[in-house]
This record gives sequence, structure tokens and C-alpha cells, in this order.
Amino acid sequence: MKFVSYLAGEACYVAPQPLLQSETPPTAISKLPDFETPPLNPNYEFSKQLQQFLNGRKLLLQEISAPIEEIHEHYQNGFVSYHKGIVEKDGTYFCKRCGNNKRHLFASHHCSRCDEECVYCRHCITMGKVSQCSPLLSWTGPAIQYEKRSRCLQWQGTLSGGQQVASEKIVTAVRESDQIVLTSGGTTLPASKMEQLSLKQQFHNIFTSVKELITPPSHSVSEESPLFSKSKSKLLIWAV
Repeated sequence: MKFVSYLAGEACYVAPQPLLQSETPPTAISKLPDFETPPLNPNYEFSKQLQQFLNGRKLLLQEISAPIEEIHEHYQNGFVSYHKGIVEKDGTYFCKRCGNNKRHLFASHHCSRCDEECVYCRHCITMGKVSQCSPLLSWTGPAIQYEKRSRCLQWQGTLSGGQQVASEKIVTAVRESDQIVLTSGGTTLPASKMEQLSLKQQFHNIFTSVKELITPPSHSVSEESPLFSKSKSKLLIWAV
């Protein structure tokens, strides 16, 4: 999809080509001048479904089921932001999703979407192709207010001596808002690591402090998310 830029006062905004007739030639969004998100309209009745889907994420347009008209209306009211997927500076490309800036991990082809020579990122292509004509979208409206829950942990089990030590370090890191890395000899986050994250008496009251758990292999996310959902059944857990 091509985009056009337009001026409103001193601010520069963008719109998908089908939704705005402009004298500016339409092109890939990454090739447009820098643009802004309109100010938030507090009187706008936004879609809670779109809020829940986009909150805390940057997604490609094709990953969002809402029609482009609804998405752009939220942009016009300051609730959704468009971002360039690929940024070029002094001949160097930068992927705004994965952070790749290695030249050999970019490629170009004649794109059927923008009908131009279009650069895309090869580094994160398994997550969906980020290219110069594919915007990334994020939620810029009010954040979701989740209900705070206590004693949400339902896991039953016993930790080994080593697991106990590791679990206490996890608890300390969470209490002190620090970071901690769990390592293992395998390629996935094994069950023992799951147990360490489920230290019953100490961890359940501070589990809500954990914002995200990151593990490199995508199949680890698929394997471990059901375990988290089962042991923390009262929490809403998103596996991405």
C-alpha cells in the first residue's frame, strides 16, 4: 500500500492512498518525509478491541483484522501511530521492528504493493515481511488498565536445591525491578526453569511486577505459554 503526506498547519501527517486525494505523489511510507501522529482527541470513542490488540505492540498492517478505514480514523484522532518499517540514513538501512542494520540482511525487489523497488528486512522475515512500504502500527491511546490480582499462582510442586537458589534470585530481581537471565544447556526453556518461575510462597504476590518474559526460539513460546496460563489461570497472558 502507498501513502501520501499532507500538511495541517505546521504539522505533517500521512494517510493511505485510497483514503486521501493529494497532489503529493503516493509512495512507500518509508520514503515520505518525517511525519507526526495527530494529537489525542479525548472525546473520540475508540475501539477497545483495537486497543487490546495493539497495546504494547508494533504490528504490520496485514496482521490487524480491523479495516483500514477504522485504523486510519484512530490515527486521525491520535489513538494509533504509523511508523516507518525501514529507515534509511546515509545509505544505511535500519529495521524498526528487529533493529537490524546489517547491510547483507537487507534485500530489495520490485514490489507488487507499492509498484517500486522496495527494500525489506531478511533478519526478521519469519515474523512477516517488513519493507519500505509496510508501516508498523502501535497504540498511542490510553493504556489498558488491568485488574490487580493477589494469590493468582496455582502451581503445586517441590523445588530442588539448585532450583530453590535460582528461584530466590528471580524473586530478588523482581522485587528490586532488576533484570535476570535464565540459562540452560538445552535449546528451549525447560520445565525446571518453569518451576523456578513458579516459586509458590514468595513469588505469587509479586508476579504482577513481571512485564514480559523473553526467550529466543519461537517454539519455546508456544511450548511454555500453556504452562503459564495453567499455573496463572487468573491472569491474562499473551504469547507473541
